Amino acid sequence: MELRVIENSLVIKELWAENREMRVVPESEMEFFSKEKPALTLKFIKDKNGAITQFLAPKKDLWNRVKE
Repeated sequence: MELRVIENSLVIKELWAENREMRVVPESEMEFFSKEKPALTLKFIKDKNGAITQFLAPKKDLWNRVKE
């Protein structure tokens, strides 16, 4: 998955199959969901220094941040 900010929105891009993109909206400071696909949720996880290092999507798959 690739996460990007486009026009003040957070966009998820699936990098497999169809390369589908979906916008997600905040539910709280660290949790987001897709209005198009409500089962798609993101929960960001911070390290001890407050930097986001991981996210959980959709409530079961843990993804690590990779810098390009």
